[in-house]
Amino acid sequence: EFRSKYARAKEQCADLRSEEIVTIADEAIDANLGRLRVDARKWQASKLAPKKYGDKLELGGPGGGPLVVQVVKFNPDEET
Repeated sequence: EFRSKYARAKEQCADLRSEEIVTIADEAIDANLGRLRVDARKWQASKLAPKKYGDKLELGGPGGGPLVVQVVKFNPDEET
C-alpha cells in the first residue's frame, strides 16, 4: 500500500512541476532565469515520472518501418 501511495505522490509532484513550467514561462521577466527555472523543473519531472515526462526513444527503420540488420564484412586488405 505504501508503494502505491509513494508512486502516486511522485506522479502528482511531476504533474505539479509541469504546471509550474507554464506559469514560469508566461511570467518570466528575465528570459535566461526563466529558461533555467523551466529546465530544472523539466529535469525533475522527467526523473519523477519518466514514462510521462521523460525523453522518448523510438527505434525504427527508414520511414518508421522495421529495423533492418545489415551485416558488413570487414576485409583488412581493402583500403577505405
